[in-house]
Amino acid sequence: KLMEAHLGTLGYRAALASDGERALAAAKRDPPALIVLDLVMPRMDGFQFLERFRATPEGLGIPIIVWTSKDLTSEETARLRGQVQLVVYKAEGGSFELVNRLEAILKGRN
Repeated sequence: KLMEAHLGTLGYRAALASDGERALAAAKRDPPALIVLDLVMPRMDGFQFLERFRATPEGLGIPIIVWTSKDLTSEETARLRGQVQLVVYKAEGGSFELVNRLEAILKGRN
């Protein structure tokens, strides 16, 4: 919710989902310009979401930024490679770093 408020002040419309299933349904109804994905979610972790989302027609071209506090193993990093545009750690710059990266990606798509 903090990120939603922050993005709103910058003129972005953010759609939140409380879990991966709801996020998949929302993306199908209204494909987003970009997804900010936390790897730690209830009922379906971010890796499962990513796998299922990328298997849908909606999920093929949408950039994904992983925003996480999780210490990634080398295996997890390998799972993300080629599937996401970048990984931003919450402890390294917080929401400001995420927003800077998000804006760079969105501006590059226009």
